[in-house]
Amino acid sequence: MKYQNFYFLKVFLLFIFSILVQTETKADHVVGSDVSYACAGTSNVYNVTFKLYRDCQGIQLCSNCPNGLSPSCAVQVTTSGATIPAGSNIPPQTCTGVNFGNSSLTVVTNVSGFDVIQLCALSRTICTNCGTRTPGTFTPGIEIYVFNGQIDLTSIPSNCCLVRIGYQTCCRNNAITTLQNPASLGFFTETLINRCATPCNSSPTFTNDAVAVACAGQQFAYNLGAIDPDGDSLSYRFGQSLVGPGSGAPYASPYSPAVPFPYLGIPGQSPPLLPPLGIFIDPMNGDIRFTPLGTFVANLVVEVLQWKLIGTQYVLMGVTRRDIQFYSQVCANNNPPVIRTYRDDGSPSNPQPNLVYGVCAGQQFCFIVSAWDNTAGWDTTDLNWPQVASGPDPNPIFSTGGTITRLFNPNTRAVLGPKFDSVRFCWTPPASVARNLPYYFVMNARDRACAIPGRTTRSFSITVRPIPQATINKINKNCGFYDFTFTQTNTVPLNTTFTNIQVENSPSSNSYTNYPGSSVSNHKFINGGWHRIRLNLTTTAIPPTLPNGCPNTIIDSVFIAQSVDVTARDTFNCFGTPVNVKVYGKHGTPFGNTYRYTFYSGGLAGTNVVRIFGPDSSAPISPPTAGATSTYKVVIQDLN
Repeated sequence: MKYQNFYFLKVFLLFIFSILVQTETKADHVVGSDVSYACAGTSNVYNVTFKLYRDCQGIQLCSNCPNGLSPSCAVQVTTSGATIPAGSNIPPQTCTGVNFGNSSLTVVTNVSGFDVIQLCALSRTICTNCGTRTPGTFTPGIEIYVFNGQIDLTSIPSNCCLVRIGYQTCCRNNAITTLQNPASLGFFTETLINRCATPCNSSPTFTNDAVAVACAGQQFAYNLGAIDPDGDSLSYRFGQSLVGPGSGAPYASPYSPAVPFPYLGIPGQSPPLLPPLGIFIDPMNGDIRFTPLGTFVANLVVEVLQWKLIGTQYVLMGVTRRDIQFYSQVCANNNPPVIRTYRDDGSPSNPQPNLVYGVCAGQQFCFIVSAWDNTAGWDTTDLNWPQVASGPDPNPIFSTGGTITRLFNPNTRAVLGPKFDSVRFCWTPPASVARNLPYYFVMNARDRACAIPGRTTRSFSITVRPIPQATINKINKNCGFYDFTFTQTNTVPLNTTFTNIQVENSPSSNSYTNYPGSSVSNHKFINGGWHRIRLNLTTTAIPPTLPNGCPNTIIDSVFIAQSVDVTARDTFNCFGTPVNVKVYGKHGTPFGNTYRYTFYSGGLAGTNVVRIFGPDSSAPISPPTAGATSTYKVVIQDLN
């Protein structure tokens, strides 16, 4: 009996020990995530992707690793009703918190089990990449695992618009220095989908790596490189580390979602502090800038909100997030590259440091980008620009002719110099892409220092302003006289100070009479032929754009028939014998095959009609007395 009790106690202790070991080893295997989704082409059916990041010091995320990555590895996600955020313009719903069941997402083997800590070629982390390589010694090591599957939301009540798809696991890494008792906290991440949107919405994709390691005391600049396939407007904010749906992780003082870890200027934020003081996330383009202080392990969470203009309101289309475990380490002496811009002629350019530009539609816009490095004497920098987006609406900058071309051969630059990479960006935006919201593209700069290369990511903001559009109104008042006005065909505000109409003096002369203002009355054309009419308009100045707004020149033309001439000759006759006087017309535009003539007596001032208006170009003249000289007038008229 004593033996049996001992055996039972032994089994019980082993059972408890196994639970403790599982809890401990599972405590730090998931350290971050990305979430995205894409409309599957059928309403309420979505292809959902969770990217989970594994700490290589913890247990394997897929149990068959490190011997190999089995395609049967999967995670379970839960669908539930979400809380409607304030200002989202989504109707109220009663399904908040209602669980609609679980779905299984399976691993995508060809993009999973790979190290995401981008080191130099001579250094490796402790990750084995699911048994496919010999590990190195650098820590931390983080591997990415991508899980994908199709989720059908058709059975959810139609009045439940905003739904949450979430993933939860136990537990967080005990090495986190910014959360209270992190090993006891669960890991939860989610995405929100507005399933009532028509057509169905797809989330943005992140084109930049989930950067996880930075160097203490060195300015850090980062951007998610989010590109939305639907062309939605995006906004950015710091997010909360979550332990469950709607439940935030408790931060250790003085940390919070807005103050996620130690940085230069803590706890001050920017604004009002200017980078690199404080910590800054640009809500419009997602740029994040700060200078980490000391060594720490923390979670950095960024949420991306998608907005679509429906009628007169911006409606929330969805929310997706990147939750990544962030490491700050003491690094060897190295400064990360700085992204600098120059004019196309190579001279220094402003608007650093914000990289915000305005350009008028139809205007060619070029500048040079350089990855400048003050340690370029021994270091080398590289630029890349992950701009490709899937879906019907790729980045309009590049789908409408924007180009980026290298100024140096990257294969020989480190040898032949200069050692800092540079490119030229050029774009002539068409009128069809003009809008009040900016367009963005992202550039990454990285040096080649070991073991942690310095890197910087910045976004470029370009607002394309519309140019005035109008038609020229032409009123023919005959005899070479014209009136000109215009009708504006778009609603951009005009700076009327710069409005003028120019009329070409003679055909193809490129010489113009300038009329300030919006109308011309009784302009007299002297020469026949085609004359160009130019209407010059300029918008009011709306930053960021040219100082005098966006100009446009609308060109039209009028054809002026050459003035009709009449040729006659002096003649004489004998008294009492009438003479038939004939005249000849030329130029102008005849009535059919001829002109119309009216003969008067009494010279240019005569009003006594000798022959009435008609096609006959001759008239009998009989002077009243012998030896007298008489004067006559003929008026010739053409079609005009």
